[in-house]
Amino acid sequence: MSQFVSPPGCSSRPSACFLLALGILASLGICKAIRADDVVDAKQNPKANQDDPAWQDVELVTKDRVQLGMRFFAGNEDKQTIPIILLHGWTGPDGPGSGRDLYGLATSLQAAGHAVAIPDLRGHGQSLRVKDVPHEINRDRFRPADIRDMMLDVEAVRSFLVAQNNRGKLNLELLCVVGFEMGSVVALNWIQYDLMVPSFPTLKQGQDVKGFVLVSPEKSFKGFAIGQAMANEALRRDLSAMIIYGKLGPLSNEAKRLYNILRRSRRRGTSTDTNDNQDLFLVELDTRLRGSKLLEAPGVDVSSQIVNFVDRRIASLNETFPWRDRTRP
Repeated sequence: MSQFVSPPGCSSRPSACFLLALGILASLGICKAIRADDVVDAKQNPKANQDDPAWQDVELVTKDRVQLGMRFFAGNEDKQTIPIILLHGWTGPDGPGSGRDLYGLATSLQAAGHAVAIPDLRGHGQSLRVKDVPHEINRDRFRPADIRDMMLDVEAVRSFLVAQNNRGKLNLELLCVVGFEMGSVVALNWIQYDLMVPSFPTLKQGQDVKGFVLVSPEKSFKGFAIGQAMANEALRRDLSAMIIYGKLGPLSNEAKRLYNILRRSRRRGTSTDTNDNQDLFLVELDTRLRGSKLLEAPGVDVSSQIVNFVDRRIASLNETFPWRDRTRP
């Protein structure tokens, strides 16, 4: 994979790619988030857990001033640590979704040596305030633009991970994103953004995602769709992917359709192969459960499936994409 992934229809000239990328980012409403240092407020407020120092709570402030709650599980492989962002769904097992739904999965990933960041997306969990605004965010009033702006939440998390990378605590070049239901819509659109952000010889700003997992993926949520993201050839072709869904549930057709789109773009193996070239995986579960509830599905360990995917497809890239300092010159 090249350092800069040219968008479809874009020439290899950096200026042309830069302008096209800016146009796409502007259409998504996040063009101001290109500079990672601008996205997160300088006050990140790590709150260590004295009972379990393996994780810490962090408060981030997004570009549009949302106070974002996040739990961070540190890895243990230093500059070879794989960072993973987990994005929850609109609903969880016991009500509105939040990062808490995914803490068990995070623990499994951390036990394998990986670093895991779990934000409460705006309007959920601990992310209910805009800085200096007295009233809480009301997710019941969310429109497509509000779901789109969750991409700013992910970009804030990425900025935190840049700082961790520069401390030698992880290798941002090996980023993996896992999205559940609504979180899969946010994940795919943000991954497209990551692929499109221009990088330069002295400043790498994107092209960090090397793989993604979608659990009960949706084609749109409250009008914010994945169509533009799935039109990105690099996303369809170059990134390792896993799709997990309950085949008896209401999202089964969307999951299978998405898998087939990815399969047709593959240059390497799919889930029908048994060799090391396989980079697209499909996990069909005999259940009506969906989203984070699949983590509790009887008879299958979804967390282990995700851990195995990361170990098999992302960890093998450590030599191809070694750690690099991302400090801005």
